[in-house]
Amino acid sequence: MTKNYFKMPIDDRLSFLFPEFRMAKELYSLIDSDRAHIGEFLDFVEVSKDHTSQETYFKLKLSGMANQTDALYVLALDDKLIGCVDLHDIDLLANKAEIGYWLHSSYANQGIMSKAIHQLCTYAFHNLGLNRLAIVADVANIASNQVALKNGFTFVGTEKEVAIKSGNYRDHNHYYLLKRDFMASTLDK
Repeated sequence: MTKNYFKMPIDDRLSFLFPEFRMAKELYSLIDSDRAHIGEFLDFVEVSKDHTSQETYFKLKLSGMANQTDALYVLALDDKLIGCVDLHDIDLLANKAEIGYWLHSSYANQGIMSKAIHQLCTYAFHNLGLNRLAIVADVANIASNQVALKNGFTFVGTEKEVAIKSGNYRDHNHYYLLKRDFMASTLDK
């Protein structure tokens, strides 16, 4: 991989990379190599057929970034692509957004996504001026629910049978985090 992407460092090894079309093949290969894990809870895997699917997704998200409704970042560890994080449904009038994320299973259970989401919250609150962030996670996605809790998100409740995955109804947990709570918890550390 070419290492001269525009990046926002999280720590010495972990970075957010601004999405570029030249990443599409590598990102597709990452998804394709881990379909069972990533696709267990996320629908986009089913429609990801080749690298052009990622290019189309980038176009959608870059358009959203231009319209200030989305912010997508590719997650890299030592300049190797390992997942994605995003802010979507950004509402600058209400100063709120929802967070989405996925990580290749080779990097799971290492605290990487928790650290990345903390950095994304910092960016959203400080740079974008948002006041409220939300995370929605499938009830069965233990790791995703833990990321929300580790970052100080408050559990709101469970929305029953809100989605269908593989022919089965799925329940989703809803979480939120306010800027003032995030700032207070950051000062405590």
